[in-house]
Amino acid sequence: MGRETKDIQRKQDLSDSFEIESNSDRPGLGRMSWFATNFAIGVVVFCIIALIAYAAIKLYGDS
Repeated sequence: MGRETKDIQRKQDLSDSFEIESNSDRPGLGRMSWFATNFAIGVVVFCIIALIAYAAIKLYGDS
């Protein structure tokens, strides 16, 4: 129980610091959402590359 409260407090501290950064950076789009957007794009690109590589191995690996 005590650990969960600490984690919640830590998340609150993190979100506060991100809010301060985003206000000085750009209003509306914080640093965290920018990172999350880039991370999501990276994951999608990685999945597409992995899928193509898997298909290539499946097609040409048997020969």
